[in-house]
Amino acid sequence: MASGYELLTDEQRAEMDNLSERSFHKDTMRFTALDALHLTEYENLCSRLEIENQKAQ
Repeated sequence: MASGYELLTDEQRAEMDNLSERSFHKDTMRFTALDALHLTEYENLCSRLEIENQKAQ
């Protein structure tokens, strides 16, 4: 069964990875409140995709 992250498009995964990396290194990298909001939305999207994928199986 695929995780929600695996169900994202390549572009979405790249953006989420970039945001996650910047969040982890926010002391030395620029990470804004808007970035935090976007990262949270990607995490929520992954959860919803995983739930929908489980329902479909």
